[in-house]
Amino acid sequence: MEKENQEQLHKRNMLRNYLKRYRKAENNVEILRCRRNNLIEDMKYPLGTQNISSLPNNNEPGAGAASYIFRQSELEERIYAQECEAKKIMLQIMDIMDFLPADSENRSVLELKYIDGHSDKDIIQIKFYAHRSTLSYHLANGLDELLQYAKVQKIIKEFDDENSTEESE
Repeated sequence: MEKENQEQLHKRNMLRNYLKRYRKAENNVEILRCRRNNLIEDMKYPLGTQNISSLPNNNEPGAGAASYIFRQSELEERIYAQECEAKKIMLQIMDIMDFLPADSENRSVLELKYIDGHSDKDIIQIKFYAHRSTLSYHLANGLDELLQYAKVQKIIKEFDDENSTEESE
């Protein structure tokens, strides 16, 4: 009995990690956008403060404004790639969510948490739950309901195997 509970908890945690990927990808996009905005802000004042000295410094030219353009271009490419990755992950997660009925309370709670990125406290307020235990109940039931499907178990197993090989390398 205990072994079954441990196995179910392990599967639930694997599914949670699988579902968390979208918010992580979206957070990475936001970090890259912030970097790009900081770089653009730096481009407005590229020289900053300079020490003026009567002694000549080395005669090597600095990277200059071109380096800002190259860095901005690189950030734009990384943002685009990360946005594409986030969209791909979103579609994978929605394929799994489609196993739950569209009007299911469990599905609604899972979407608020793993797709919309709301905190537990926000979800409790949005759904008018009186207690956190109600939220925990719907989250656990939603995950367990999804884990009843062989296709979901297969996806999660492949995800777990993929992550296990990455960690061991």
